[in-house]
Amino acid sequence: MNVIEDAGELLHFFYEEINIKGKRIVDTKDVVNTIKWNSDRINSSFNYLKDKNYLVIGQMGSGNIQGVEIFRIMRLSPLGIDIVEKDKILGNRSQIDHNLFNNTIIKELNMGNVTKNIGGTGITAGGDVTFRDVSGQVAIGQHIIQIQTQTLSASDKKELLDCLIQFQKEAIKLGIPEDELSTVNGDLKAAIKEAEKEKPDPSKIKSRFEGALDTIKEVGDTIEKVSKWEWTGKVIEILGKIGLSIML
Repeated sequence: MNVIEDAGELLHFFYEEINIKGKRIVDTKDVVNTIKWNSDRINSSFNYLKDKNYLVIGQMGSGNIQGVEIFRIMRLSPLGIDIVEKDKILGNRSQIDHNLFNNTIIKELNMGNVTKNIGGTGITAGGDVTFRDVSGQVAIGQHIIQIQTQTLSASDKKELLDCLIQFQKEAIKLGIPEDELSTVNGDLKAAIKEAEKEKPDPSKIKSRFEGALDTIKEVGDTIEKVSKWEWTGKVIEILGKIGLSIML
């Protein structure tokens, strides 16, 4: 297998564990114990998925487990989910297994030299076609990839920043252990820094905010209090407007 094929196999594994089995977190130990690959193979696949933004990753730890980087996967990104679920719709894999990865999506990613035309009436694709910066569905079909832009309105951007700042102020007062508080504060600082940009990336804000929430969830029943905060609901509502959902 090459890196792309291995990454596809690993992406399906994360989807199965989180979206089907309902696990809140999948970490390095889960991967090492289930997928019997050597450390280089796992690290290469994981880093490919990370660099492609197919995963929402929590706190990265130092050290390793049997040579594999320490990581915690909270969930798949919308793009990661699209890849797995399109494959399922096409009927190539009904569930995760650990045999050779024959994923149609991965095959498409490797077909840069396709020359024959595919399609009927409407749009015909001679190889892979990508639509960028669109606000709705413009085309669907094999070899057609749509990348949707996530844009916040000016008013939502301001309100989101205000809510993140207020959330950070209140989080400091929760009385959670120092190590966990440091992690929460780090994630919130990163989310606020991104929200302050002229053109923030909402997916990065979502990832950091979820990281803070996931750390809080690990500390007793504190999340019950946080879930009732007005600012928590507002952040979830604003991101939800552009299709970025957060589960408490």
